[in-house]
Amino acid sequence: MKSLIYFLDDDPVDADLCATIVRSLGCEALIYQDVPALVAASQERAPDFVFLDEQTRGVNGLDLSRQFRELGLQDIKLVVMETPDPSGKSGKPSASQVVADARLEKPFGHQHVQSLLSHLRKGTLELRFWGVRGSIAAPGPSHDRYGGNTSCVTLRLAMDEYMIFDAGTGIREFGNFLIGLGRPVRLHLLISHAHWDHIQGLPFFRPAYLPQNTMTIYGPDQPESSFAQVIADQMQAVYFPVPLTAMQAQLHFQTLSEGSYTVAGHPVRTMPLHHPGSTLGYRVGVNGKSFVYACDNEIAPGDRALRQRLTDFGRDAHIMVADAQYVPGDFPAKTGWGHSSYTEVVDTALEARVRHLLLTHHDPDRNDDALDAIVEDARRRIAAQGSDMDCSAAAEGVVMYL
Repeated sequence: MKSLIYFLDDDPVDADLCATIVRSLGCEALIYQDVPALVAASQERAPDFVFLDEQTRGVNGLDLSRQFRELGLQDIKLVVMETPDPSGKSGKPSASQVVADARLEKPFGHQHVQSLLSHLRKGTLELRFWGVRGSIAAPGPSHDRYGGNTSCVTLRLAMDEYMIFDAGTGIREFGNFLIGLGRPVRLHLLISHAHWDHIQGLPFFRPAYLPQNTMTIYGPDQPESSFAQVIADQMQAVYFPVPLTAMQAQLHFQTLSEGSYTVAGHPVRTMPLHHPGSTLGYRVGVNGKSFVYACDNEIAPGDRALRQRLTDFGRDAHIMVADAQYVPGDFPAKTGWGHSSYTEVVDTALEARVRHLLLTHHDPDRNDDALDAIVEDARRRIAAQGSDMDCSAAAEGVVMYL
């Protein structure tokens, strides 16, 4: 199907050159030099894509994306065309990090545009890993490739809106990333449970201290304390010098239990996981696809009932991120500790027909080479079943698309 692309660029010569490229790919291209004309045209006939030159005078990409959303045109994909700083020292974040679904670096050619359009037509959202270690942060040279920060994963829902899974030490670097953007953001933080390695980064999450930001924190109550109280308690004076009340963002709490919810307009299902304390797994539906986050969770060897519960929860997921802290030899000594062997997780994902499995919550004493060996064995196990399921170990900095 032929795509309709609008160009927003006040340089008609440059815009015409870019439009010529997309027309050669069978797309329809129209050029606009100001926002009112572009918005009016979009209301009359919504394009599939808007290509915005970052140098266009008086244009703010974030404001434009919000305007589209308010008009019910949120399906329009915004591509920012950027001119790189030859020195590489501009210090400002790329426009794609601030506002765009994607970016094109000038000069670009037919192949660049064709690849980008193919990618964006799939309606993908960015999934990024900021922390993948289990139990305790473990920095050091033996963890350089996979990382030493504890659990934190983000899903970018819109130009200024994110869903965050857990607030381990990895969330600190995500916060620094957001600060670098210099924009107000709306954040939806889904906590699996209140153990330190999943909440310890929250007091160091700088966006929570800025009044222009909005953050809703979701999670389960604990047996003897409400969810909101658990989060506040780790910032009591005896543990931390700054109280929760110092956070100036518009802060909200929502307690979750097993069931179905709506978060940021997306359906979210929760499932109690087998782990000490109250722990939830999350399944999120976005753009007709599904993402499952199941960390921490124990599938004891031979426990078919626990495996079946996760199988049903993860059924046909496009991406599943699952606790795989242990190897088979760790049992039975660690039975009841609340974590799974990677072999049990792989077998569960195979039964669930997961598209891509990411093993996470890596043991703090397991180095990068040992994780490589786990992935190699997991892939052999998958191949032996005749499956084409992708499998990898989650690593800090890895970006995927849903």
